[in-house]
Amino acid sequence: MTNAAKKPRRERIEALDVIRGILILGMICDHLLYDCVSYLDVPYWFFQNPIRMTVHYVGSYLFILLSGSSSSVSRSNWRRGLELAAVAAGVTLVTWIGDHDAFIVFGILHCLAACTLLYALLRPLLDRIPRSIQPWLWVALTMLSWILTDFISTDVPGLWIFGFPTASFFSADYFPLLPWIFVYFLGAWAGPIIFGYGLPAWFYRIRCAWLSYIGRHSLLIYLAHQPVILAVILVIADRL
Repeated sequence: MTNAAKKPRRERIEALDVIRGILILGMICDHLLYDCVSYLDVPYWFFQNPIRMTVHYVGSYLFILLSGSSSSVSRSNWRRGLELAAVAAGVTLVTWIGDHDAFIVFGILHCLAACTLLYALLRPLLDRIPRSIQPWLWVALTMLSWILTDFISTDVPGLWIFGFPTASFFSADYFPLLPWIFVYFLGAWAGPIIFGYGLPAWFYRIRCAWLSYIGRHSLLIYLAHQPVILAVILVIADRL
């Protein structure tokens, strides 16, 4: 293949890395609050309050939305999804061996892996849906899924993957396919706009070197931050 025939390399948009960096820092603060409540007897309302819950869900929406947007331009969503699935399985194994109160059955990495693989499988069908109706469809299905998963209970095991856990189900981090897969699909719809420079020009001028660095290494930081935070918290708890 000649150089002229090679597929051009997609230019990295630093603004997306900056946003990921901000979201990762927010996630670290979120986990720090949880560990302080769990191990340092910090009042529970520090963790369970409207401000924290709002920031948590807005951050989760943006993180999954950005992951979906990247899938629209990924060279191989199958490889990307399988890599995420392998890392997610490792997280489940480590948390099962370690502290069972932190056992993660289907957290955000599991959700992203499943969404990426499903997007790779369903993309030929999804691309047939007119782009003009896709955002309305994904938003409507997201809202409908929230309602269904909030009001429907079940004793059927295994439905937790779709957002219908039994009373005995537990996962310290829990992101079921409903409603998050539709947030992911919304991101995939937005991907061509974002990477096609269809957003306002100021967005593409956003720069912050250290946040961008965090955003580029978000998966590694996600895996490393909790053991580090927990180790520090346990040392502090032991000295109190």
